[in-house]
Amino acid sequence: MNRLFLLGFFFLTTPCFSQLQDSIAEVNIVTLHVPMNVEETGRSISIITGRELQTLPVSSVEEALRSLVGVNINSRGGFGVQSDIGLRGSTFSQTLVLLDGIRFTDPLTGHLNNAIPVPLSEIAKIEVIRGPASAVYGADAVGGVIHIQTKTFVNQTATKYSTTGTIYYGQNNLIDADVSAHKRLGKVTISAGYKHTSSDGEQYTNPNFTEDENFNNTYFISDKFATFFEIESFTVATQFRPTNNWQVNARFAKDKRDYNAKYFYTRSSLDESVEENEFYLGQFSATKTTENTRTNAAFGFRESSDDFAFNPAFAANQHTTKRFTSILTHEWKTATGNQFVLGTQAAETSIKSTDRGNHRNHQMEVFGTSLLQLSDQFSTVISMRGGHHSITDFTLTPQASFSWQLPNAVLRSSIGTAIRSADFTEQYVSFNLPQVAAERNIGNPFLENEHAFSVDLGADLLFNNSVEVSATTFFRSTNNLIDYTIVNESEINYLTNLVQNANYFQAQNVGKANTFGVEVETETEHQLSTTAELTTNLNYTYINTNLGEDVVSKYLANHPNHQIQLNIACVGSKFSGSLINQFVARNEDAVADFFTIRPNYLVSNAKFGYELLDQVQLSVKVNNLWDQSYQEILGAQMPGRWTMAGLQWDFE
Repeated sequence: MNRLFLLGFFFLTTPCFSQLQDSIAEVNIVTLHVPMNVEETGRSISIITGRELQTLPVSSVEEALRSLVGVNINSRGGFGVQSDIGLRGSTFSQTLVLLDGIRFTDPLTGHLNNAIPVPLSEIAKIEVIRGPASAVYGADAVGGVIHIQTKTFVNQTATKYSTTGTIYYGQNNLIDADVSAHKRLGKVTISAGYKHTSSDGEQYTNPNFTEDENFNNTYFISDKFATFFEIESFTVATQFRPTNNWQVNARFAKDKRDYNAKYFYTRSSLDESVEENEFYLGQFSATKTTENTRTNAAFGFRESSDDFAFNPAFAANQHTTKRFTSILTHEWKTATGNQFVLGTQAAETSIKSTDRGNHRNHQMEVFGTSLLQLSDQFSTVISMRGGHHSITDFTLTPQASFSWQLPNAVLRSSIGTAIRSADFTEQYVSFNLPQVAAERNIGNPFLENEHAFSVDLGADLLFNNSVEVSATTFFRSTNNLIDYTIVNESEINYLTNLVQNANYFQAQNVGKANTFGVEVETETEHQLSTTAELTTNLNYTYINTNLGEDVVSKYLANHPNHQIQLNIACVGSKFSGSLINQFVARNEDAVADFFTIRPNYLVSNAKFGYELLDQVQLSVKVNNLWDQSYQEILGAQMPGRWTMAGLQWDFE
């Protein structure tokens, strides 16, 4: 903790004489369907721009999200291999991920939601909307929405040609390459992006291995294991603007990843897991815009395959899921400045699995959103969605937010409901296996929908044109919460492939959970000289979840109670540097020496650059600067200090 305060004291007391150039940002938000400025939404919103992604010491979307207040990341190895992303203490399945307006959430399991098939260099911005959003985008948006928007789809491309990218080499044979290029040919823009991240990984002692001659070692590979990984993504996209009123976009993307998954999901003594994922994504949208109207039709297809080998002695589980999504919206603006949108959304998901079986479901929903300018200073956003799902009854989800815009301040509040349906894993995991080892996950086909009610109250303040402060307090109450709890085999009466009297993590509606939290963020921007600028961001998040009953939960309470983040970026004419510091205080959890989540730890990632040529930079990154030994998912060891160096470029 002392390291964090020393870093903060050093950078925050650097002589600075200028003031913030802008007041509370008037940034256009598109995630809520009706385009509006941040101060009109009444919501707690953070934005990471593509330019900021180039300066941060990150190599994946979830690493960038760690810098934001109210975001809780539980990673299984770093470098974007696999992470659970939560907002305001939500579980990984309660956060909705969008890519250019299309639902990207994986129907197999929320563990795979971070497998974004576009490189960082192709991203224009990431919008993070905290709080319920089921009224806008449907189920799963309990904690909020993460909307990734790419340069090609938002028309943020060079006039003729541009290319942006990085390539690094580091410890443990790490190769991290991220590159994209855009070419405009008259009314058509074509882009392509590629990302490759691979490493032999770190070596650890296998805690399950024994050389006892009386023990059957066929279950174990060796006395050591390595956290190897290989991620490869490719995307190609196009934008066509036949007239000023029409815009057509299309994208194809592929992501493939292979990694050691030992202890990612279980603490079983037989766990020698490896996993392979492969994702295919197709998107198409057509938009017609007039002076006061906008009509959009969007379609998305996502196919994913997952091969999970729990142990070489057992057959691997193989899953293929497909999701088709279509959205049709029509927006219009009145002479008084009010805006409205009506829309419909349909989706179909399916799975073919050696472990979970073959299943299919569908949904059809209608929704509406309005931005009402009640006065020059007061606005409200009201949304409503109703729909039918093949495994649930008709559900209605209302939502409203309010904004009072004052000089140098915005007061805001939001209130709403959200739902989440069980995914295929929560319903059917382990159903088709001949026998399930103890302490593995067990599905439950009788799960009911989660229902959440949320309310928040916040303010964004600008002091003396030099410091911006945002503060929010929130409360969420969730009924029929779905989570994995420890249950004895004798209490599970619908499966016959379990070990007698063994304990399992069974998916259940565990009852009611109340979550209370506070988010505080301060931001400063200083002009050190005519060529150097310093930006600092200090965040604090407090989250407390009360289950209301004596339930041992695997994922629900697996979020930090306290988080402090200090983010620093300094850019000069030749030199640049950035630092993400995150102090985490959470509940300690331990089974053995190897299975230990520490009660608190400080992790810092740093990046330093020197401009060799115009728009070409020599860059050095150091992850886990203090070489902390820690876990965020019980059993999955996070990487130690990891140094890498390479080149970064940005030609326009």
